[in-house]
Amino acid sequence: MHGAELHTGHALLAVVEPGRAPADNISEGLSVAVPKYSAETFFMNHTMVCILAGLACILVLAAGCTSTPSVEQTTTPTATTAGTVPVTPVATAPMASFAGTWIASWSGDGEEHPSRMTLQQTGSSVEGGYNDGNGTIDGTVTGNRLVGTWSDYDGNETVSGAFEFVLSPDAATFTGTWADNLEGLAHATESWDGVRV
Repeated sequence: MHGAELHTGHALLAVVEPGRAPADNISEGLSVAVPKYSAETFFMNHTMVCILAGLACILVLAAGCTSTPSVEQTTTPTATTAGTVPVTPVATAPMASFAGTWIASWSGDGEEHPSRMTLQQTGSSVEGGYNDGNGTIDGTVTGNRLVGTWSDYDGNETVSGAFEFVLSPDAATFTGTWADNLEGLAHATESWDGVRV
């Protein structure tokens, strides 16, 4: 036979002869012949295309999930130099004012000795008098404390020592101690208190 057999499924449909057009090989009553390998090849190719398309989708998704960060995500911020920021000093407690007239009382010899005290203050320096002018005060204010020296004439001689007054938050009273010298002030037991007039 000079031609190739064409098959569809299981039945012989036509004989193709060389030099004749395929349409001339179809007899009346016969269906158009499709080469046997064409249907199988079509399905195999179609299946292969679907498999490859599926693999391509999987690879694209996998690449998207495991992609490396972009340059924008991986760049580290660089330090910039800011302008000079003015430094605000830390606020300190306002200096207490001991200036004014006080009714004071100091203890000594087992007794309380009341007296009127008048103090003047310039900045942190305080000076004044008590005991009708027989006693003097000279000290320095730090925060709410006034520390300094006192002197007093007792009728026979002038005696002196050290004192420390602590002003109340409302500046209406002070509590304090006195001693015969500055070293004794740390262990002083004699009191010196006052109420602002």
